[in-house]
Amino acid sequence: MRKEFAFIAMIAIILSNMAFANGSEPCANFTFSPEWPKVNENVTFNASLSYSVNGSIVNYTWYFGDGSIGYGMVVNHSYEKEGIYRVCLKILDNKSMNSTICKNVTVDSSPPSLKYEGASPNGKNGWHISRVKIEIDAEDSLSGIKEIRYKIDDGVWKNYSEAIYINNEGNHFIYFYAMDRSGNINESAIALKIDYTPPATKFFVNKNATDGWYNEDVNVTLFANDELSGVDETYYIMDGKLHEYEGEIKVGEGNHSFIYYSTDKAGNIERMNEARIKVDKSPPVLKITSPLKGVYLFGRKLMDLQYTIIIGNVSIDVVARDSLSGVTHVDFYINDQLKFKDDEEPYSWEWNEKTIGVRDIKIVAYDNAGNKYSVEESVIAINI
Repeated sequence: MRKEFAFIAMIAIILSNMAFANGSEPCANFTFSPEWPKVNENVTFNASLSYSVNGSIVNYTWYFGDGSIGYGMVVNHSYEKEGIYRVCLKILDNKSMNSTICKNVTVDSSPPSLKYEGASPNGKNGWHISRVKIEIDAEDSLSGIKEIRYKIDDGVWKNYSEAIYINNEGNHFIYFYAMDRSGNINESAIALKIDYTPPATKFFVNKNATDGWYNEDVNVTLFANDELSGVDETYYIMDGKLHEYEGEIKVGEGNHSFIYYSTDKAGNIERMNEARIKVDKSPPVLKITSPLKGVYLFGRKLMDLQYTIIIGNVSIDVVARDSLSGVTHVDFYINDQLKFKDDEEPYSWEWNEKTIGVRDIKIVAYDNAGNKYSVEESVIAINI
C-alpha cells in the first residue's frame, strides 16, 4: 500500500511539474543520502526524479559546491570539510533544452555544544543541602539538535524537555547527552551529593537518677550519627558556656542547664536538644528546735538544764533545709522505732506516748537526690 501511495505521489509531482513547465523545457530534481552527511562520508546523489516531456535527458552535470563537478544520473561525492554546500544539478535533453535545480547539503562531523547549569553545591565539602535543579542546554550550528536525553543513576533514559529536579538524598550520577541530526553525540555526567538531614545526637549519663537528681558526680557522653555526609562536630552549652565536645564530660554539684547539638560535613545543623543535669551531693541541713536541753512540762519549757527532761506530751520540732534538690520528708524515731513521717513544713511530731525512762530521739531528713542526714538526742521521758 505504501509503494502504491509513493508511486501515485511521484506521478502527481511529475504531472504538476509538466503543467508548469515552460513549453518543452525539462524538469530537474534530485535526492541525496544520507540527509546529514559527515566529513569524508560518501554521499549518493540521485537525479532519477528528473524528466523531459518532449525528449530524453542526455546529460546530468553536478556542481557539488566545493569546486568539484560530477556527471551521471547517480553519482557519489564526499566532502573534506564541514559546512553548508550549495549543490546544483543541470540537465540537458536531446532537444538541447536544459534545466537546473540547487539544494543545500549540510556536512557536519562536530558534536553539539553541551552545558548544564544549577549544579553548584550549596553546602560544605561539595554537598547539596536541598534539592538540586539542573538545566541542560545544547546547540549545533550546522545540522541542529535532534535530541537531548538524560538518566538518573541506574534509571531509564528520558527525553529532556524541562529542568530536572533531584529530590532524593544520597550520592547520584546524572548522565546526559545531545545528538545532532548528523548523529554526532556529546555526552557528559554530573556527580551529586545531597544531604539535607541533620545529624542526631544522643545523651547518656553513667549514673541512675532519683527523681531527676544525682547524688554524686556524673559523666555525660554524647553520641552523634549522620548516615550520609558524616558527623563534623558536636557541641554542648553548659550553664551558658559553649564547648566543643571532645569526650566524656564530668559534671559536679549543681542544677545545670545542658544544651547539645551536632553538625554534619554537608553543613546541616541539628536542632538544639535541651536537658538538665542535677547533681546534689550534700545532705540536708537539720536542726532540732524543740525540745532543747531543759525541763518540759506538757510541752512548756520550765527551765534550762544540761540535759532534757520531758514530763507529759511534747512537740518535737525540727528545721530541715536543702538548697539544691530540696527536702522530701523527715522521719521521727524513738529508740530506733519509726513513729512518724512528715513531708511538709513545718516538720513536727506530737510525742504523746506512755513511757518512762531514758529515750533516744532520732530525726532523719531526706532530700530528693537520696541524701540523708540525722540528729539524735537522749532525753528522760515521763508520761504515765
